[in-house]
Amino acid sequence: MAPRNSIPLAAGFYPDWWHKQYGISFDKKYYFDPETRIEARLAMDKALHQRFGDVGMGDPDPQPRPMITAGMITLPAVFGCEIVYQNDALPWAIPLNLSDDEVMKLDVPDVLHSWPMTEWMRQIDYLKEKFGTVVGDINTTGIQNLALKIRAISFTSITSRIRTSAIIS
Repeated sequence: MAPRNSIPLAAGFYPDWWHKQYGISFDKKYYFDPETRIEARLAMDKALHQRFGDVGMGDPDPQPRPMITAGMITLPAVFGCEIVYQNDALPWAIPLNLSDDEVMKLDVPDVLHSWPMTEWMRQIDYLKEKFGTVVGDINTTGIQNLALKIRAISFTSITSRIRTSAIIS
């Protein structure tokens, strides 16, 4: 393979663009039904090629791509945040607005055995069985984003407590 003499370029489009331009929905079914997600991704690859194929985007004949994706809602959901799904937006977590006392009573969750991680693992198993492989990621979000979803009103105190707990553990 010849060495690359250029920098690879990638572009992404948000759900509102996909929904407005092509009617592709990013509702709860997109995240929880692997077949729905695969069909949506096929339509997206084809649409990108039709619209931007001249600059190398998309695929004229896309093949199913077994993909797992979760947005940044996994850990907020594990901690009990309600997750909101819409046709034209990434999912988001409604903050819990816990008090200092409530935050201090939180237990470290068993992430791998908590919803929605159990769902993501079920989907990974399904996709591996059907396609032999899985691509994508499960974004667990960062410490400050998680603190914002748990504490919301004043997350600096929880951030320092989380850091302290992580160091002690």
